[in-house]
Amino acid sequence: MNFLPDRKVWAGGIAGIAAWGILGVATHYGITLPIDPAMLAGTIGWLIAYIVPPAEQDIVKRLNDDIVKMAQNDPAVPVTKP
Repeated sequence: MNFLPDRKVWAGGIAGIAAWGILGVATHYGITLPIDPAMLAGTIGWLIAYIVPPAEQDIVKRLNDDIVKMAQNDPAVPVTKP
């Protein structure tokens, strides 16, 4: 079992840390924001994680045989039967 996070989680985490750093530097230089910088950094990280699409490998590792079987039985899904 692999416990490494997906691409979406990495993107959100890195964006949140980067936003936190940028907002920290801005606060250090006296730039005031109308919102709490920690909340803004968390929101930016969440938005980036939401926007980034999952990698194909991340999708494939979550598929299981039941989902594949359902797709094969649905005529609207273009999956070839084995």
